[in-house]
Amino acid sequence: MFFEVELQRDVKIHATNLDKPVSRRFILACLLDNLFKEKASEDHGYFLAVTRLKSIGKGNVMDESGNTVFTVVFTCRTFKPFPGEELQGVVRYITRRALEMRTHQECFSLGLENVKVPIHSRQETSLLK
Repeated sequence: MFFEVELQRDVKIHATNLDKPVSRRFILACLLDNLFKEKASEDHGYFLAVTRLKSIGKGNVMDESGNTVFTVVFTCRTFKPFPGEELQGVVRYITRRALEMRTHQECFSLGLENVKVPIHSRQETSLLK
């Protein structure tokens, strides 16, 4: 269900941001932004949090555009539910697109794009009696 995995990602910094030395904080912010957009991977599941920054490689200039790529190695907590696995926790809120749940270990949000609510669990009310 929850895993701690070591990952490596290339973080691209646009040339317009290279007018001054690039800080570790800025590279980490770009990494977090990329992971937020990526959301999940088939191998590791949903990305919940970066727990440790192991290394940031030297920047390599990609081409004549001046964009630079930094290789970042980090550990990340992930959540990968398995088919048939039961989750026990408290639902904090539900929107049309997400569910936030707190278990005894973590608090996490899941996208609900592919989740269907069974008809028998829907509460139907009638205005006409």
